[in-house]
Amino acid sequence: MNSSRVVAFTCLAILSLPLALLAQAQTAVPVAEAGGVPLAASTAQSLTEAGSPELYRRFIGQWSGTLAYRDYSDAANADSGKRVTLPTTLEVTLSPQGGAMIFHYTYDDGPGKIVQENETVWMNATQSRYLEVNADGKERSEYHATGFSGLQGDAPAHVVLEGKGEENSKPVVVRTTLDISYRTFTILRETKLAGKDFLFRHQYKFERLAAAKSVQ
Repeated sequence: MNSSRVVAFTCLAILSLPLALLAQAQTAVPVAEAGGVPLAASTAQSLTEAGSPELYRRFIGQWSGTLAYRDYSDAANADSGKRVTLPTTLEVTLSPQGGAMIFHYTYDDGPGKIVQENETVWMNATQSRYLEVNADGKERSEYHATGFSGLQGDAPAHVVLEGKGEENSKPVVVRTTLDISYRTFTILRETKLAGKDFLFRHQYKFERLAAAKSVQ
């Protein structure tokens, strides 16, 4: 990891801030209900095989857009609302077992600073669970999901994910909102301290580049 700038990203996609910025800002890091224990590769394998593929067809394909996140480079003004935006592409494919999706992100952080990251995204409709696992299986983010039923139709879908995290060593609620249609896909992450309002952390905004057979 390049300690001076963003070169590595947390798991999700869908959804996670650069690790270097997280370290600077001590901002929210989603953890599993069981205390954030690293997910063994064998466990990740069994979970992905038990997913709900009927929820995935909207996501499969190639997307292009941006990642915008709060600017934590100036710690004294971390709450100023200033945002940094990176050109970002996303390719979503089914896992080899077909029970999960692989999100492959490519971030353009300036000349010669192309960053790539893979993560496994698993959804289970029966359990209303959403799980993200990074490439080596050592990090995961787990959420309770509402709105999965909308992914099985053709109308735009709105899915809300909620889990637990920490921010400046304080517990927070982590909320991730997925809005997806045939042509557009956005991922918004917010966090909330007890008794406070939700605050913006980062947002992906994508448009579909090419039609995928699974969504035609």
